[in-house]
Amino acid sequence: MHFDTKHNVFMQIHGQKRFLLANSSDWAKLHMFPATHPGARQSQIPIRDFLSRLDGKNTLPFATQALTLSPGDVLFIPSCMFHFVQVLNETPSISANLYLSMKDDPGNDAAQMMQIATAGLAHALNAAESDTEHIYITQHYILQFLEHALGSIKQATAFVQLLLHSRFSVSKSFHDPMLRNPATVLKRSVVDLGCTSFQEKNHVQHWPGTAKATTFFRKLPFDMAQMVLADAVERLAAEAVGVEHTAAFLDQCI
Repeated sequence: MHFDTKHNVFMQIHGQKRFLLANSSDWAKLHMFPATHPGARQSQIPIRDFLSRLDGKNTLPFATQALTLSPGDVLFIPSCMFHFVQVLNETPSISANLYLSMKDDPGNDAAQMMQIATAGLAHALNAAESDTEHIYITQHYILQFLEHALGSIKQATAFVQLLLHSRFSVSKSFHDPMLRNPATVLKRSVVDLGCTSFQEKNHVQHWPGTAKATTFFRKLPFDMAQMVLADAVERLAAEAVGVEHTAAFLDQCI
């Protein structure tokens, strides 16, 4: 199961296909691959679980809608809606997709948010005079970004733990070095990276990019906003500390 970043008009021409749809508001329960992983935008849940759900043999921990497309049917799939597709029977299936770029597409606001947040972090890091400063700025920039988006530091830290549990904890069974539990990834990096708490600094700088980026976050539909925010936080951390440190940094520093 995955989602697309643009609206998708799916047209069935020959044969039949079954679709299983899920809302982007259930992103945490879908256990997506991390945003920087090659499997980004896809669920880590095994394919057999979705096939079994389509056959009515099991349930999933989130709401789904199943439907069948026959020749002549057209399905509109909004951007960021999760979908899983199965070809029915042994009859060859022919279909066509039309991806739409629309002025009011929420994906445009998501891209704007990410662009502004990334540029703001890059500008902020220009002031770093050491590795410790680099980590300190990254840590507090992301916290400030999340505070603007969610309303408080407490909600920010809870959100990051939800992100980590959703994207990194389930993946232990995949034996993927990019997806190990954050508690065991680079444990010594807590010291090496020099994470600090707000109490350890007398002054925390305010970066305008964090507030400006969240103006676009607030334009996003409620059901997809948190999923987009999770991607943004993960990518900001990866930009600053590297993909291999992302999980440990978010777990120990945010």
